[in-house]
Amino acid sequence: RRGDPHAAPPLQAIPIATQRRAYKLLEQYVYGPEAWNYSPALLQHMVSQYRDDDWDGSLPPRHDVAVEQFAGAYQMATLGRLFAPVTLQRLDDMQYKYKPGTTMNLADLFDWMQSAIYGDVGKGHAIPLVRRDLQGTYLALLSRLTNAPLPGTPPDARSMARFELGALHAQLQKALARGGYDVLTRAHLEELASDADRALKAQTVTSAAVSKA
Repeated sequence: RRGDPHAAPPLQAIPIATQRRAYKLLEQYVYGPEAWNYSPALLQHMVSQYRDDDWDGSLPPRHDVAVEQFAGAYQMATLGRLFAPVTLQRLDDMQYKYKPGTTMNLADLFDWMQSAIYGDVGKGHAIPLVRRDLQGTYLALLSRLTNAPLPGTPPDARSMARFELGALHAQLQKALARGGYDVLTRAHLEELASDADRALKAQTVTSAAVSKA
């Protein structure tokens, strides 16, 4: 209670090392390239079992496990929490409550996400389906933050999103110049590069239109 002797402050910093370990768990089990590598033998046995009375037209559209949909739902849920306006606000004003480097800040979130989601771009190997979906989803999130953020999103988050889009576009251009990909991976990288370029130009056009008005 207020006034209690030797009471700790109501707000206390979680050490950045602890936060980094927590994020590494998300990277390992939700975002990382190895997070959804299930055994094919296991997936071949995970099917819906139909009953005799299921043959009346009420069958599900798929009787196997849609791994990409299952993974995407968890990835979207965590992204929604991490990039909610109130979360971004709190990370942005950590500089006023704690010494620099004491705890996680807004730049850390964007840097850690960029590395976790696009760290394999340009490595010269195929990018699997769940990974491709996540990379497209996160690019769309960066684009929304840059060009149409939700109310309450701090300006610093818009700036960081635009910065990461620019860095990603350069990374994709370099990766495409390297070549040697399978057709699906090549098509995926080209689409990402096109989407990133479009998002960056949309912001430029919007700014120009506002200044002329």
